[in-house]
Amino acid sequence: MEAGEESSSLDSLGKQIQSMSSELKTHIAHVHGQAYRDGLTGVKSKQAYLEMEQALDAKMGIGEVDAFALVVCDVNGLKMINDTLGHKAGDEHIRQACDMVCNVFVHSPVYRVGGDEFVAMLFGRDYENRVALMHALHKRSVAHINT
Repeated sequence: MEAGEESSSLDSLGKQIQSMSSELKTHIAHVHGQAYRDGLTGVKSKQAYLEMEQALDAKMGIGEVDAFALVVCDVNGLKMINDTLGHKAGDEHIRQACDMVCNVFVHSPVYRVGGDEFVAMLFGRDYENRVALMHALHKRSVAHINT
């Protein structure tokens, strides 16, 4: 093989490696997104919550965490809906409950940590307004139950 051909082959190989590397990075980003997003609701997943919890524990251990609150929400009536109306209706009930939580805690990350359980992490503005926000969530929940 002549020097020109060898250089061309190396250039081609380099481009193939760059292309494969780019494809691999895209695939890893896609898999990461799937692992950290709940497929039904689009909020953060249980895995994302567990990793956030570990990071928060580490910050607390060295005194570098601001005031925060956890709001744990459990969707009522899901079993009855699944049993009487089917799982598609149950999934819609979960999505509606998730939307309610996200619409109240608009400045906070929301995680789906179980089949019918959500956690909102309140920092900053939402933490400061947590009492009013909890009342708003309760009011919306009662209104939803009565409809």
